[in-house]
Amino acid sequence: MRVRGCRRRRQPRLYGQRPDWCVGVRTSPFAAHAWVEVDGRPAGEEVGGEVGSYRTLLSSRPAA
Repeated sequence: MRVRGCRRRRQPRLYGQRPDWCVGVRTSPFAAHAWVEVDGRPAGEEVGGEVGSYRTLLSSRPAA
């Protein structure tokens, strides 16, 4: 299922970990994407997937 250009993904279980919410873009072809990272690695994304083609513009971590 596609929702505004991003696939719905099963949310990873992140017990005891502090995830970063990231937003990025690529220019050719232009696209934007949001994802979750844990310890600097995308969570719930396919290995070698599309996240590597995006440049992170914003990264936000929830307050402790």
